[in-house]
Amino acid sequence: VAGDSLNILNNWIYYVNTDDNRTIYEMDTNGKNNQKINNVQSVFNLMVIDDKLYFIISDKAANGIYVMDTNGKNVKQLADVNAVNMYIYDHVIYFTAPQALNDQGMGQMGIYKMNMDGTGQTHLLLSQVGISPNLVVNNGYIYYNTPGSPIFKITVNGGNTEPVTDAGV
Repeated sequence: VAGDSLNILNNWIYYVNTDDNRTIYEMDTNGKNNQKINNVQSVFNLMVIDDKLYFIISDKAANGIYVMDTNGKNVKQLADVNAVNMYIYDHVIYFTAPQALNDQGMGQMGIYKMNMDGTGQTHLLLSQVGISPNLVVNNGYIYYNTPGSPIFKITVNGGNTEPVTDAGV
């Protein structure tokens, strides 16, 4: 089984099966009872928080940030955005998504946050044209970089951008 986005909750491992159209599977922590929990495809950035599965769907038919129960039921779209990366910290969803596109289909990438129920979406920062930043949130800061660039940090409210490293990583 090829998978990514591993998460563990209550002795169950949840993951995205990359061999099965990026659908969500679960198995017990002993590696048994491996099963698909839903037919939702093109799943990225799966995270398990408070008995819910949060994830991005990146597909021409259905883009956005979604949530569902750990049994695969009650799938709900939280945001109709072309999200690229997502991180959940302190019950807030942080994500990257493109802004307006130019003639070549490239656009600035934004860093956003929203509440766990999809309300309160707030734009925090713009990134370079066409490049989606990696992001992680810790101790009140969003750390981000684009491939080959220095690491920067901003507060979770979008203020006080400052470099963490001088050289690219």
